[in-house]
Amino acid sequence: MNIVSLLPSSEPMSELQAQVADLETKIEELSLAVEHCRKIEVIAKSLTTVGGALALGAIVEAFGLGPTALLTGIAAVLGGLALISSNRRTLDDTTTSIRAHEAQRAELIDTLPLKRVPDGITGTTSLGH
Repeated sequence: MNIVSLLPSSEPMSELQAQVADLETKIEELSLAVEHCRKIEVIAKSLTTVGGALALGAIVEAFGLGPTALLTGIAAVLGGLALISSNRRTLDDTTTSIRAHEAQRAELIDTLPLKRVPDGITGTTSLGH
């Protein structure tokens, strides 16, 4: 839920509020990308582990594994390591982008003109956040 959706619908959205809403949408999209990167990381680590086990099994000639299993295992390890490295960079870049968007959103929110609203419990007036 973004902060703009908490505003009364009868008031038109200002340019600043629209910018905050756009930033919040972008942050949500980037958060989904981070979640996707974490899933890929688990898959890549699993691929590396299984490939290593397959290569090791072929080296010690367990279960009748031959040279094809060794090459497949080595390929899986190398592919998994490449995927981990590439995905880590994407995850780091996306996380950095989220932080930058959150900082920009905070700056915009600080510049919004806040209205005093009555407290629903005590009836006192406070700044609405």
